[in-house]
Formats: sequence, structure tokens, C-alpha cells
Amino acid sequence: MACTLTAHSAAHNTALPPCILLPGWSMGSAVFTPLLPLLRTQFQLYVADYQQLPPTLDALADALAQAMQGISQPATLLGWSLGGNLALALAQRQPQRVRQLCLLHTNPSFRVRDDAISPWPCAMAPGVLDNFTRNCTQSPAATLKVFDRLQAQGAADPKAANPAPWRRQGQAWTAADLVQGLAYLDAVDQRPLLAQLPMPQLWLWAEQDALVPASAAAAVARLAPTSSHIKLPGASHFSLASHAQAIATAVMTPPPVSTSAPPLKNKIAQGFSQAASSYNDNARIQRWTAEQLLAQVPPGHAGQLYLDIGCGTGRHSQQLAAKAPVLALDLAEGMVRHAHAHYPALPCAVADAEQLPLPNASVDGIFSSLAVQWCADPAALLREWQRVLRPGGQVWLSTLLTGSLREIHQTFASIDQHQHANHFFTAAAWQQWAAATGLNLRHCSTSDRADHYPDLRSLLLSLKSIGANTVVSAQRPGLLGKHRWQQLVAQFEAWRSSAGLPLSYHIAFFTLVKP
Repeated sequence: MACTLTAHSAAHNTALPPCILLPGWSMGSAVFTPLLPLLRTQFQLYVADYQQLPPTLDALADALAQAMQGISQPATLLGWSLGGNLALALAQRQPQRVRQLCLLHTNPSFRVRDDAISPWPCAMAPGVLDNFTRNCTQSPAATLKVFDRLQAQGAADPKAANPAPWRRQGQAWTAADLVQGLAYLDAVDQRPLLAQLPMPQLWLWAEQDALVPASAAAAVARLAPTSSHIKLPGASHFSLASHAQAIATAVMTPPPVSTSAPPLKNKIAQGFSQAASSYNDNARIQRWTAEQLLAQVPPGHAGQLYLDIGCGTGRHSQQLAAKAPVLALDLAEGMVRHAHAHYPALPCAVADAEQLPLPNASVDGIFSSLAVQWCADPAALLREWQRVLRPGGQVWLSTLLTGSLREIHQTFASIDQHQHANHFFTAAAWQQWAAATGLNLRHCSTSDRADHYPDLRSLLLSLKSIGANTVVSAQRPGLLGKHRWQQLVAQFEAWRSSAGLPLSYHIAFFTLVKP
């Protein structure tokens, strides 16, 4: 197996939240020995070892996910160096498994990138990794000695910064694994990923790191504005022994509440408010989806209360009200005003789906169609819904899945590295979040739909006309120049069918029940 986990918790206390420690290149689980007694009072600890590495880092992340099958709660991932890249890969592929990322001396791109769109100078110079790979192939032992000197370089305490004793305590990496690990470092470029991850990110940098420059902190902070950063004074790349207490304290400190979330929510709300008057005429996929979801809602009775979360213009709230009394809620004030103007008898209010202004166990059903993909923390969202539901209460939910808007993602990716459309989660991720929250899955189905447009300008304007043009990303590109716009139009034509240019939606329908 490419990745194995060994438990190191005191008495295997399963009441504590899990924390998984991921070592870097050429090192095994013994490297975390100085941290274990400091962390085990707060976490159920698991330490990873690697062997027979697969061809890609994503495949190693899948192996890690397989090793985590017996861990029921989302875990804090503490990844050192290459272990941090493995943590990021898992967080991208299975975000529901990750509570927090703690990335120690990790670089989202270990090699310099000189692309004109997004240059990345805070990394190893060209040729360094190539030389490492060539030397490692010829003489692994000599290469590891050079690597150890680099890891300790600049340390205030050179003896504590020497990784060699910790490497000797574990199983040695094979020559093939050493070369494969260097291939991971050479290929990895996780810069576009940082703004997309929903969980907190804590980055720890070594002031004297000769392998991952601490100057990368500012660049990472620009890519992930909600991330937290700590610089370890006097630390070299190997700081697990010399700075164990500082690292443990940082990992055990609860992540700060994001200060960027409210502005982002305001931006999302503003976009939908501005689209209130044009929404019904343009939201064809949204209307079809809501109608399909409404058909799954059974009739209630006068003594019950249903919520419509993300009610929009109120059109489907009014139809839901024919089944049971409804309170319609939306983050966008303009949408709520529109609903109140057109359906005066419909109770409606401005509210955040993740912080409902309702007491515990106060509602019998929650209806939400194509709204939750705008929420920053799906697990927290479902915990909040579980809180307000009465026992036996149900959730009828539709959301967009991975694969939606693929035409935009793939075509824009051919001209720049910016995020031009939002990314979505898998159906499996939503099911795991629901299970972790205590909501039972009663129904799950998916459907693929597409809308068609005569040209690219009409396609993009359609998103704006329904308020769905806000991109949850740290990097927002400026206006496209004439040449790049023409290039984009030409490349989008490859998607054209007899019906026009498509915009695809991969939609999931869930029914969840609170026991």
C-alpha cells in the first residue's frame, strides 16, 4: 500500500478530533517524534508512512484517503514539505474529509514558474530538481547527505535541525521512491487550488529555509486571502525538533474566524439582488431544477413549518406554500423585496443559510434549490440545518456538482490560469457531510442538463442576468483584451452543436432526514 497510517494517541482516545501527520520527501513517520507528546493531549494522532509510490501525487492522495477509511471525523492534516502538497491534494479531492490544513514549510510550486500570467519566483531555481533527480539516481546516499545539509542550513540550532537521526529511525525510502517523490515536487503546481478550498489553511514558514523561501508567504496570502501565516524565527527547513513547541501551539490554536467571508457574502448577495428583475426570464435550468425538487416534497399540514432557503424571487416558495406553511429566506435583499412585492402573503426575510435566525428544533422541512453551492462551508451549513430541524424533519436539496459549467472551465483554462467560474463538490462529498452531521440519506439522484446560446457573449450575460456571475476566488482577472477575447470566442466554438453553444449543469437531488 502506498500510504499507511499508524495511531499514536494516548489510549486511542476516539473522543478527540483526528490529526494526521504527513512527512516530506525521503522521511518517515519518525520525523514527527518530537511533536507527538505535545499534540496527543488535543488530538487522536495518526502518522503516515509511504512506500511503493504511485505515478502521481493525486494517486498518493487516493491511497491516503483509503488509509483514512476508519477515521469517521474530518481530520486536521499537518503536512511537512511534500507532505503539505499531499494534504492539499487530498483536500481538493475529498474536502469533506479535511477539517483544517496545517502546512509546514510547503510550497504550492517547488520550482520557479516564469509564465507571464502568474509568475512564481519564490521557489527552486530551474535545474535544481533536475540535478537532484540525476544525482539521486546515481547515488541516493550521497544525495540524501546533501539534502540534509540543505534542510539544516541557516538554523539557529544546527544540531536540532539535523534530520539524519530521525531518518535512521524509520524505514528507508527505496531509490525508486526517492526518484518518484522528486517527480512529484517537480510537477506539482497547486497555486490555482488555494482559493478554492473551503477549510481553514494555516501556513508555517521557516525564517532561514534554504528550500522553501519564507518570502513565498506573501504570495500564498494573495492567492488565499483567508489563510493564516506564522514565521518561525531562526528555523531552517527541518524545524520539527528545534521548534516543536511553537509548531504544536500553532496547530492546537483554533483557526481564526475568516474576516473575508462577510465581504464575499455581500458580493454574492449584491449580484443576486441586482438580478432580481431579470431572474425569472433567464433562469431556465434553475426553474426546471426547482420544479423537479418540488415534486419530491410531500404535502404537510397547517401545524408544520417549511423553509425555502435561497428562495430567490419567491416563485417556487409560493408553490411550496401549497404543501405547508412556508418561511422564505434569501441572502439577497433585492430578491426578498421582489418576492414580497409579487407575493405579499408570503412570509419572507433576509437571512444567511449558515446562520439561521431560528431556535433549535423549530422547523419540519427545508427546501433549497441551487443555492447551497454558494456556501463556504457545506459541513457547517448542514450542521446548522440539522440544528433547526425537528426530529423526523426532512431536507429537500438540489445543488450543482463537479462537472457543471465545464465549457467555461476548460476553455478559459486554455488562455490563462485564473478561475472564471466556481468549482463544485461531488455527490459523494455531500453524502459524507450529511452523514457526519447525523442526517440520514433517503434519496439521491443526478441529472445532466444544458442551456444553449447563439454566441459566447450571450452565454456569459445569461449568468449575470441571474446573479450567478460572482466567482468565489482570490484572483479576479481584469478585462480581456481584444486579442484574448477573440481567442476565447474561437476556442469556445469547439463546443457548438446544432442547438448553439452549450452551458452544462450536473445537478444532484437529495432527500435527507433528521432521525
